[in-house]
Amino acid sequence: MRDQATITRLTTVVTNPFRTLLPGTNLNGGTINQENLLRAYPQFNGGNGVRVEGQANGYSKFHQFQVRFERRFSNGLQFLTNYSFSKFTEATDRLNAGDSQLQYRIADEDRPHRFVFSGSYDLPFGKGKSFFSGVNGALDRVVNGWQLNTIYTTQAGAPVNWSTNLTYLGRNLNWQGRNLNNTFDVTRFETVAANQPERNIRSFQRRHTAYRADRINNIDISVIKNIQLVERFKLPFRVEALNAFNRTNFNGAELNPTNRNFGRITSAANLPRVYQLALRLRF
Repeated sequence: MRDQATITRLTTVVTNPFRTLLPGTNLNGGTINQENLLRAYPQFNGGNGVRVEGQANGYSKFHQFQVRFERRFSNGLQFLTNYSFSKFTEATDRLNAGDSQLQYRIADEDRPHRFVFSGSYDLPFGKGKSFFSGVNGALDRVVNGWQLNTIYTTQAGAPVNWSTNLTYLGRNLNWQGRNLNNTFDVTRFETVAANQPERNIRSFQRRHTAYRADRINNIDISVIKNIQLVERFKLPFRVEALNAFNRTNFNGAELNPTNRNFGRITSAANLPRVYQLALRLRF
């Protein structure tokens, strides 16, 4: 990022080198905006993403390191953990219409860190187990057959996509992805609608690895009671708490500089805590 944005108006009208050569288009007249001539393929309408036959329209790179640790079922306990560290970058369009090179940046799907833990534990209560091993009959049916399950997920937030009409005035944005009213320093941008340039040469990329929406940090918990009716019939009863600790995962902040909520978070990405009950017959 530059300390000071470079703003240049490109609406100057110049002599059109394509005059009479492109009938049926708005590029066939005697004059043309200078901006059109600075594009990679000025003879085409449609900006900076023209695909040429036989030529790739960009590229991407993905690198990932994964670690997995598993404990198979033993003494009533099993769990599985996964961690991945990755980077996803791409070059699929130009930062400015007249740029000769594609803009190389992190991809919208980039999530550098992801960790998932899932586990299941059969509680050691009831006949033949560590606790209440001497109970029989109805009491054993009450204390036996309990199972506890959980899934914990944490993941880096998505990179935010900055508006194309930003005028960046430089310096640190003081980014705080969970600060609802001051996610970043809005004084680092031009926010007055009348002062927005009609065309500009951008120095501030659409995505930065340091500016991300709120990360995922979620725990789901379930408790299962397997009720033994008779020898071949079981009645599992399940209680599930999705987002058990009711943690909010916020969406990104408003990034349109002329919007009154610029720099503020106005919505959440997740559902609130939800309880589910289920009962089924197994035989």
